[in-house]
Amino acid sequence: MSTRTLGVAAALLTVAVLAWVFRFVQRYDPFAARPLGTAQDVVLSAEDAFMLSRYCGETRWTLHVARIGLRCNPGADPSEFHTAEFQNVSRGTFFENNKPKAYFAAERATYQKPVRTLQVEGRLTLRSVDGEVFEARRCVYSEQDRLARFPEGAKARIQDNELTAPHMLYDPSRSRIQCLQGATATFRGREITAAMLEWDLENQRVRCQGPVSGKHGNAKFTAESAELDLRARIIRVNKGRVELRMDSQQAML
Repeated sequence: MSTRTLGVAAALLTVAVLAWVFRFVQRYDPFAARPLGTAQDVVLSAEDAFMLSRYCGETRWTLHVARIGLRCNPGADPSEFHTAEFQNVSRGTFFENNKPKAYFAAERATYQKPVRTLQVEGRLTLRSVDGEVFEARRCVYSEQDRLARFPEGAKARIQDNELTAPHMLYDPSRSRIQCLQGATATFRGREITAAMLEWDLENQRVRCQGPVSGKHGNAKFTAESAELDLRARIIRVNKGRVELRMDSQQAML
């Protein structure tokens, strides 16, 4: 066999090996295994990554993740991605006025750039700088209105108090929690259930809309609405009924 023939054969063998390696890499690309968007999306991935998002000149959130995947249209610059996927969020931060407001960790997250929303999922724990702790399966944070929504419910711990709701909204900018689809709260051992609840964390006031029911001291009560002043340890009810358990007497408020 001539030297020229051997050279051509070696070149063909090299091309074949490279083609096999390319197919192998494609086959085991973790992002190619679960496509998102159109078939023409281009995926760029990196490990041990940090990402920062700014909106209207302010930092909205940052993430430190084990892996990141950016989905772009063909020919687009990586900064023009439309979707970002994150795995193993070890440290995430929400900001208000360019200052950290809450920290969180979760299994994964997805950022949709066209609608400016960050969805965080999987064993999510969020802690505000003021000490509030939220536990949930999923949180959707909007950069436009700066609200964190827990559409599948959440449990919150605020000092010695607890709050559970099937749908919860947390407003970091105003330090408020809203539960518009019902909630159950425990304030220093006293339980209250309401159809709607709003908690002003800064002023430690809670407003409940009816029907409202709960326990206060040795009494049970029901009412159309109630307001709690946690600092003064006062509860006020509107059109309520109190049942005194110690002697079975009843009184109208």
